[in-house]
Amino acid sequence: MNIKKLILRQLTKKGTIKVADVVEITGFSRAYINRFFQELRDEGKVLLLGKANRAQYVLIKSAKAAKKTLLTARRILKNKDLSEDLVLDEIKKDTGIFLPLPKNVIAILDYAFTEMLNNAIEHSNSSKIEIVIKKDSSGVRFEVVDFGIGIFNHLMKKKSLKSEFEAIQDLLKGKQTTAPQEHSGEGIFFTSKVADILTIQSSKKKLIFHNVLNDVFIKNTKPIRGTKVTFFISLKSKRKLSKIFKEYSGNSYEFSKTKVI
Repeated sequence: MNIKKLILRQLTKKGTIKVADVVEITGFSRAYINRFFQELRDEGKVLLLGKANRAQYVLIKSAKAAKKTLLTARRILKNKDLSEDLVLDEIKKDTGIFLPLPKNVIAILDYAFTEMLNNAIEHSNSSKIEIVIKKDSSGVRFEVVDFGIGIFNHLMKKKSLKSEFEAIQDLLKGKQTTAPQEHSGEGIFFTSKVADILTIQSSKKKLIFHNVLNDVFIKNTKPIRGTKVTFFISLKSKRKLSKIFKEYSGNSYEFSKTKVI
């Protein structure tokens, strides 16, 4: 049986195929079948899209069309020698989330995603980080979740603050960071300005920057470990990263008014 010809024939017929599909057809082991997929990849005939149970192969000539159908990426990352830029590059390569998007939205997502993931990498003390990024008809949203000390507790510890609310107030001053020698402290500020909605949840509090309503909210929530950041931007957003930078860079800035609800 010519396994490679079988794979190519199935791909021509169906468009996509998984290793499990060929295992079922042939009865051979997954490890054995993987060898032939690797050979086809080395020959430049097929491309692997997705990870784990979402992983599937496509013909190289069909790769772009197939990528457009993969609109969700989930990763559990080991926080050791982790690069936020490489994580984003891999998502762009493996999915169609960024195909196509307006240039201003891509620039905003590039900045916001790498800033929020970098915060988790550098400051959470979490051994693992979970990320989800998804595109639908309304826009693109991503989550960055760590299981470390939590941003509000971190601020309380570093600045000898008495409560989570004091930590949030401190954070809302603008240029704040728990590690000023390593980071400018501007990441959350600028991310909050370019998002439609940015939510930071940690411990028993949820901080919501709602630019559609032009307001900031604080909510009490069930306690969680670590920090969960959720970002959303509309596909129709007119915001431009360069304009936001120009408007605020070099100034002494603070967040807008805040409501406790």
